[in-house]
Order: sequence, then structure tokens, then C-alpha cells
Amino acid sequence: MATKVKGWVITLRKCKSTWYWFTQNPQGGGGGSNQVSSKKSALVSALRLVPSGETATVLTKDCYSRKILKVETVRK
Repeated sequence: MATKVKGWVITLRKCKSTWYWFTQNPQGGGGGSNQVSSKKSALVSALRLVPSGETATVLTKDCYSRKILKVETVRK
């Protein structure tokens, strides 16, 4: 059984040349989009929704969100 990550969570996934990102806030809502760019640029776009001084968990998944490839923590 998977444990739910609390706090700010950014999910990144790449299909072909497009990065899809979603930023989830601690209350369960959030926002996202997609863009054809580098991972760094997609992460910067996703971090715009996180308030200054907060820490976010970044989950990088495969194209179909079947498995988590990398878990990072970033501070804005």
C-alpha cells in the first residue's frame, strides 16, 4: 500500500518531447500543464505555483505514470 505524500508535490512525466507537469497543494487541489522544453524549464514552470520558502517533493514518472523513476526534494 502506497503512502500519501503530504505537502507540495510536483509530478513530472515525459512523453516523446513533451513534459507534462502537475503541482498539487497540501489541500489536494493544484494545477498543471505541458510544454515542449527541457526538464529544468518544466520544473521552473511547476514551481511557480509553490509559495516562497516552501519545500516540494518532485516525482519524475515514465510516460504512462506506471512507475516512479526519480524522487527529489526542492526548496523554493
